[in-house]
Amino acid sequence: MASGKELLREIKEAKVKDSAIAAWWLGQMGYIFKCGETILLVDGYLQPGKARLVPPAFDAEDGDIFDAVLGTHDHTDHIDGWAWPKMAKANPDTRFIASAAVKDEVCQRIGLDPARFVGMTEGDKVTVGDFTIECIPAAHESLEFDGEGRSRHLSFILNGRIFHAGDTCLYEGQRAKIRSFGRLDAMILPINGRDAYRFSHNCIGNMTFQEAVDLAGDMRPKVAIPGHYDMFAMNPGSPEAFRDYLKVKYPDVRCHIPAYNQRFDID
Repeated sequence: MASGKELLREIKEAKVKDSAIAAWWLGQMGYIFKCGETILLVDGYLQPGKARLVPPAFDAEDGDIFDAVLGTHDHTDHIDGWAWPKMAKANPDTRFIASAAVKDEVCQRIGLDPARFVGMTEGDKVTVGDFTIECIPAAHESLEFDGEGRSRHLSFILNGRIFHAGDTCLYEGQRAKIRSFGRLDAMILPINGRDAYRFSHNCIGNMTFQEAVDLAGDMRPKVAIPGHYDMFAMNPGSPEAFRDYLKVKYPDVRCHIPAYNQRFDID
């Protein structure tokens, strides 16, 4: 496996054809996406720690290649408050994008310049180079809104083609919101589920693999990608169970189980 610096160099130098978006999975729900010459990091979790089962893909201090860093919600493995200031220092042009509902608390807690934070809510469209970024609410066990009706948890839609669910369960109206973007090229879905033990230990849950399969089956993306199953021992999931259930129930929807830090193209 390439070192962190080698991985970042590979991504920076990677050529991506016009019809494609290149992707690298970093573990959990962490992804790097490249379209044209624009590079995004979504839910990148880089802080070292004994609880991790998957090592950080690269050192945050070296993360100067990103045009924008996105976090679906304010949990450490999605908005990494240890890594964001280091990447902000590494590249003064990087923008940091998350829910507008968490802007003030995130910036204050991690010392990020609010001028570099782009707060999003449903209906917004943010352009970063060759990417357009849109969002819908996510229900991390439940929907949570601030006093202005802005969801604290988001799912991102990139270029109207890639649905990155972040952390979410199913909720009423979710399918209609996703369907409004037309047929997607890819859906990246959490599959770790939820239960009483995890919830009692402040481990907030997501869709089960069966629920994620049925959501993909309803939306019919060209490819469905499982996530959020590998980082912590107490919060596992089975990508093989997702793949097998998808194959027998919705055989026209392809499954892709990515390899750590290895490029694949969404075309």
